[in-house]
Amino acid sequence: MIATHPVAWLVLGTCVALLGGGSRSEHPSSDTNRMSVADDTTVLSYVVDSVRVVQRLNPFTDVIAVNVYLLGGSRQLTAATQGIEAMLATASRYGTRSFPDTTLRTAWGMTGSESALEITNDWTMLGFRGVRDEFDRSWDIVTERLTAPTLRPDAVDVARDRLISGLRRRRSTPDGEVTAVSDSVVFAGHAYGLSPYGTDSALARLDSAKLAEYVQTQVTRSRLLVIVAGAATRAMVEAAIHRSLGRVPVGQFTWSAPPPLVTRTGSVTFVPRRTATNYLIGVFEGPAQTHEDYPAFRTATSFLGQLITTEVREKRGLSYAASADVEDRALVTGMIYVTTGKPDTVLRLIQRQIMTLQDPDSLPSGSTFTSDRNSLSNLFRRSTSGAQVDALAHAELLQGDYRLADNLPRRMRTVSSTAVRQAARRYMQNIRYVYAGDTTIIHRKSFQKP
Repeated sequence: MIATHPVAWLVLGTCVALLGGGSRSEHPSSDTNRMSVADDTTVLSYVVDSVRVVQRLNPFTDVIAVNVYLLGGSRQLTAATQGIEAMLATASRYGTRSFPDTTLRTAWGMTGSESALEITNDWTMLGFRGVRDEFDRSWDIVTERLTAPTLRPDAVDVARDRLISGLRRRRSTPDGEVTAVSDSVVFAGHAYGLSPYGTDSALARLDSAKLAEYVQTQVTRSRLLVIVAGAATRAMVEAAIHRSLGRVPVGQFTWSAPPPLVTRTGSVTFVPRRTATNYLIGVFEGPAQTHEDYPAFRTATSFLGQLITTEVREKRGLSYAASADVEDRALVTGMIYVTTGKPDTVLRLIQRQIMTLQDPDSLPSGSTFTSDRNSLSNLFRRSTSGAQVDALAHAELLQGDYRLADNLPRRMRTVSSTAVRQAARRYMQNIRYVYAGDTTIIHRKSFQKP
């Protein structure tokens, strides 16, 4: 009976997971401002010296959050320049034109601000969370790190060593290795196949001269987006841009969504490895956040994750980590992730859950999926100025309009069962699997749809 079906139970009792994760910060934020993007405050969009700015004005706090985005990410890289922006961001911590050597760290410490850094396939972001009185000094240090780093050879060597050590630590774990292989397989021939954190060989060839040339040619106003939230006035931001970002070359970059995956066929890649457990990742392409299917795709993927967790981990104890989630980048993908000692059994269970979501009889006709509880969670996640600049930027870049920062919860409030089933059938196919572990206990034919 439908009433006892696991998906029907989820329809009645489970809320949909919404927007995930903010930026990676070099230091955790201490911002205590508690207002959301949707509160009765003013959000402005304007251009200063060809630099696009989105600013949320909030006179009720002394806190200011700033994100400066260098757009393009992996699409600006080549095989030889992978990791160059990560190296630039790391090396710039050791000196800029106005703050050479250790004076930068001293000057930054005096501001009391917290720096923010995010390096992704779509952009590199440098920012800060501080107070109004220290806005100018914090701004000057952060923007000079991007536009005028000194890039001393010894600083570049330190940055290179840190990045290569990070890559090696990642590869030393089965989880890190299978994730890296998954990216290279899924995005082969696509810009996302180039790592924003680089490779050993690419990083080894990058030096001060190459980084300086990259700053001169690639740090342009057309690639910049500035997001500000909190106590700063428009006049403060305009003056800051005039003396800093407004002096770099204009450039001809235009932001757009990346192309879809080069090939759309399923595959499986084996990585033989002796480990205590086995790792399985499956990736499938989803619709852009602007697409009408996106809310249903996100809902379907959320339910798939809950079904996999229930059937694999909770009921049978076959895994300590079993999930499915959405990777929200400019190119959206869904990802299945499982660790298990019985991969054949688990793979069959995963395939069964996908078929359940795709089955016309699995969901009550006319039912809807509500997300009020998670809308509240989403509101709390955006309750700081730092979270608000993230939300405004993601709306502007991934949804095409900063004014849609609070639009996704509304879009997801009532997703029909029909739309969920159609999204599962349309997007949960041609899955690209990567398996790392004991390859003698699983067969390629197991990855074929039953």
